[in-house]
Amino acid sequence: MENEWLPPFKELLTARTGLRISEHADGPMAAHIKERTAQLSLNSTIDYYRLIASGSKEGNDEIKSLVKLLAIGESYFFRDKGQFRLLRDVLIPDLIKKRSALRELRIWSAGCSTGEEAYSLAMLLGEIMRDKDGWRISIIGTDIREDLLDKAKAGVYGNWSFRQVDGSVKARYFKEKNGSLALDPRIKETVSFFSLDLLEDALPDNAKGLYNLDLILCRNVFIYYDSRAVIKMVSKMINVLNYGGYLMTAHGELFSMPLRSLKLRAFTESLIYEKTAPEDPAAVVVRPADKCKESAPIKRLANHAKTIAAPIPEAQAQAKEAAYKIEDIRSLFSRGLYSSAIAMADASLKSNPDDFHLLYLSGAAYANTGDTKKAKEWLLAASKADPLAPEPYYLLALIAEQDGDHPRAKEVLNKIMYLRSGFVAAYIELASIYESEGDVDRARRLRLAALAEVRSLPVDSQIEMYDSATAGEIEAYLNRLTGA
Repeated sequence: MENEWLPPFKELLTARTGLRISEHADGPMAAHIKERTAQLSLNSTIDYYRLIASGSKEGNDEIKSLVKLLAIGESYFFRDKGQFRLLRDVLIPDLIKKRSALRELRIWSAGCSTGEEAYSLAMLLGEIMRDKDGWRISIIGTDIREDLLDKAKAGVYGNWSFRQVDGSVKARYFKEKNGSLALDPRIKETVSFFSLDLLEDALPDNAKGLYNLDLILCRNVFIYYDSRAVIKMVSKMINVLNYGGYLMTAHGELFSMPLRSLKLRAFTESLIYEKTAPEDPAAVVVRPADKCKESAPIKRLANHAKTIAAPIPEAQAQAKEAAYKIEDIRSLFSRGLYSSAIAMADASLKSNPDDFHLLYLSGAAYANTGDTKKAKEWLLAASKADPLAPEPYYLLALIAEQDGDHPRAKEVLNKIMYLRSGFVAAYIELASIYESEGDVDRARRLRLAALAEVRSLPVDSQIEMYDSATAGEIEAYLNRLTGA
């Protein structure tokens, strides 16, 4: 098999940076490693691996260059019309009202790529705020890749960047230039671009204007990182977001992550997160694992990747003992200490090899580290221990969906609905798959079925598999999606 030596590199890079690396990146990554091995006069790729694993400054610099190489550069103007409609009609007018006394508005496009998102925001603000006299407006775009930022600063784009934009936008804001389209300088000058590593760089950063922000867009970034990295990045964003400010992500990226100080708000177009004051009783709180029905809350696979932290010393020592209370393992899991949870569960499984909860928690923990091969092994074992339990099948469906195997994901999700008709998460997930395939009618029917189930529950009850949203919040979300 070509490039069969790549897995250790990918595992090391994920462990160090939290970046999840798909098979599509294998070719560019292998080529870069071979090129750098030659440029550094190293004898083999093994020597290059030793360099980046060394922890030296040179090794760390090489890791940063690999991360930049693998960062996705996909963007286009007004990407996701629904979210931009929400920004235009609700969020930005609300922020203008909130900030009217100070007459200041600060917006950050994080992971801005070649600048289309940041410039789209500038155009949108120009249309909403016809009279900006006396207002101080800052729009900042950041990305880890300098080459993408150079294109953003140039403001010259090909037709591919306009694939969801009508001709009026081109006519109003762009002029033909050597076969491409150049952005109006009046729009260009309203946006500042800076290089920023969301994981490594400190925030706030006054020099780059990343402080006291009212709106942060960070879309299609978190899906490429594991849950630990995502939590770290989101924590930084929360720190620089004003109370009453908004964080907008791509659909579902943070849906079941523990988010301090953020209130989930559901609109027809998208889920949005609003930073709440500490005394705000509506703020979302992390629900402890022991309140779950039969298992710890599972973080959504879209945010998983293979970063296995070393087991905490106590767990490592205790793993030599016999068995543990399931509550202890759930506690480790809910705190994100997945390798420690795995160590404890493995020790307990030696004396209880058919225990459903232990098998399931092991599978879930492996899934949260990105080791989907191990996750599937343990989840299948859990489903054999309790063939009627839907939870292992749900995670298996998410793994299949993550792997792009929609037929398998749909098959498993349908099986879940047969096992437990009221399993809301399965309806919502299956609806998302059908919608992505263009079957809008079937997606709506599934959401209506989920809505009927949610309405039968107390509004403050927890929905299985979702640990950061109540039945009332899910109901509001589904109401807006279905118009019911």
